[in-house]
Amino acid sequence: MVVWKLCRVLVGRVSSGKNLIRPISTSPGNGNGQNATRSTHFGFETVTEEEKDERVYSVFHNVAQKYDVMNDAMSFGVHRLWKDYFVSRISPMHRSKYIDVAGGTGDIAFRLLQYMKNDVEDNSSSFVEEPQSHITVCDINQAMLDVGKAKAEGLGYTSGLIRGI
Repeated sequence: MVVWKLCRVLVGRVSSGKNLIRPISTSPGNGNGQNATRSTHFGFETVTEEEKDERVYSVFHNVAQKYDVMNDAMSFGVHRLWKDYFVSRISPMHRSKYIDVAGGTGDIAFRLLQYMKNDVEDNSSSFVEEPQSHITVCDINQAMLDVGKAKAEGLGYTSGLIRGI
């Protein structure tokens, strides 16, 4: 089973408005005991932390539909080898639970599922009829998760293997 979750609680802003992750570069207070607006960098610009959060979200929202193709183009396809190697090193086992944090469109989650499916088929067990493996894909960007859910359905991971949240 793959669960797609919008995980603002794990990464980014929480309901209290406090960042769980702080940027490395911030501006200090204004010298009279009051804190100035914290700033950081986005590309070659200095922006407030809040503006950066919004811009990063916007970038991933705008590229979600083409994200996987962009990865292929920018890495000349090498990212696929890295991900395959990563999954082989994990050596995921059927009937296990995994969380893919910042999983976006689910590339690694799908590789984990395929690895487990191949392992089960090699051992003459049923993977589709008894989906006991569980992968939660977690990301702060709903558009990326929506692309991943559509990919899952296109790959046939439905009816118990994938559940949307």
